[in-house]
Amino acid sequence: MKGILFNEYGDLYRCSFDDDKRSGKPSIMLITQGLPVKRLEEFDNDQEISGLNYRLLCLNGEPASSLTVAMLLGTVMANPVGYIDDDMRRSLAIMQRLKVECDKEPLCLQFSVDSKINIHGEKVYSFTVSEPDTEVRVVDEVKSNDMYDLFTCIHAYLGVLQMEAEVPIASVSLYAKDDLLEEIEPSDKKIFNIINGQKQN
Repeated sequence: MKGILFNEYGDLYRCSFDDDKRSGKPSIMLITQGLPVKRLEEFDNDQEISGLNYRLLCLNGEPASSLTVAMLLGTVMANPVGYIDDDMRRSLAIMQRLKVECDKEPLCLQFSVDSKINIHGEKVYSFTVSEPDTEVRVVDEVKSNDMYDLFTCIHAYLGVLQMEAEVPIASVSLYAKDDLLEEIEPSDKKIFNIINGQKQN
């Protein structure tokens, strides 16, 4: 079996999956053009990046689901290497190079915004994204010391997902405590169809 895997930095690799009869564990071989053919674990060790988590983007010859593409971009956003927009575009460019298509099924995304006080007594804002019907986590926690910066990330994510990955979004909802809602700019609230369960005009 062959497929495309991605890690938390948005790197994508074509791999084959076989059962290792000696260990009883699945063996993942890297078979991406231009890279050495070896076990994925060995490749990571050679790059001194051991311990990365990998997810399946799609099986060979199948399109990636809109949800999985949203997860890929969300993973990149939660673990940026450079500018978030550029990092997300880089992952989409690798997808295109690997000839991976997206099924472009419409998504419903639920953003949950929260805040906590850190050990230095500073307020830290964060958000996660889930798919409301299945409660699947699409984006792990993204943090910022500033609400403006937090929403810059949200705008960038939705922009790249819709405009560049061409994933249609059926609805975008927001859940946040009332005191946090007061801190969110009215212009930022306009991107949401539903806020705390209430449909917006």
